[in-house]
Amino acid sequence: RPLRRRLLELSRAAQAFGRGELSTRAPVRSKDAISNLAVSFNGMAEEIQRLIAAQRELLALVSHELRSPLQRLHFAVESVRSAEAAEQRGEGLVRMERDLIELDELLDELLNYVRLQSDVPLKAEPTDLRALIEELRQAQLELADGIEIELSLPPDAAITATVDPRLLKRALGNLLGNALRFARTRIRLSLSRRESLLIFEVEDDGLGIKAADRQRIFEPFTRLAAAADDGKPQRRGYGLGLAIVRRIAERHHGSVEARSGEVLGGALFVLTLPAAPGERHRS
Repeated sequence: RPLRRRLLELSRAAQAFGRGELSTRAPVRSKDAISNLAVSFNGMAEEIQRLIAAQRELLALVSHELRSPLQRLHFAVESVRSAEAAEQRGEGLVRMERDLIELDELLDELLNYVRLQSDVPLKAEPTDLRALIEELRQAQLELADGIEIELSLPPDAAITATVDPRLLKRALGNLLGNALRFARTRIRLSLSRRESLLIFEVEDDGLGIKAADRQRIFEPFTRLAAAADDGKPQRRGYGLGLAIVRRIAERHHGSVEARSGEVLGGALFVLTLPAAPGERHRS
């Protein structure tokens, strides 16, 4: 009877959890096989509850992010509809086009983030990191608006590692794009090897990141206010770029962290990846 009663308690907990009562946990009364099963059930329930809470939070954040450009679009449509002059209609259409571009970019970031949440295998291949970084630097210089992007690479003619080149390029591009929003005049991108690890560092000469913010900035839709003390317009982000970097690092069994810069004095992001995708790294 005691055995039957304990199994019935576990069954009731499973049924309640299945009905959506996500806080339900099975009682753990001793240290035997049934208690081990209850502990496993409770661990599974906690993880599922955490994932569902994270999904709900992400959905709420996505809804909030989509609302602003959609509201502006509605306003622009009404403005164009009521405008009498061709010039006013033209201005309204320009605003509508700008909001549509913002929606496109936001949806693209969301799709990239969702794809990276899946366990699709990496398309890892031997990659010339020097060529990848130099190509990325040239592309970012078009958006740099006078900010200098310095490179510090090993002296080897070719620096080859087995990585997913598309994802690595996306991660470094996001880090550089983030640095461009906060830098005053200079950004430094460096690459070094430490045993079997690749160390990528992106540093800017901006105001840096407070210690209290260095973990949460990798959460989706977290944005820090960009300093505007130089009078230059600041490029608005969507709060997904660094979350995508962290996910790419995790997919490579690597890590990313924010620190205080020692060379330029601003924010420093350190992306650490194994030189081979099968290796695991913990920071």
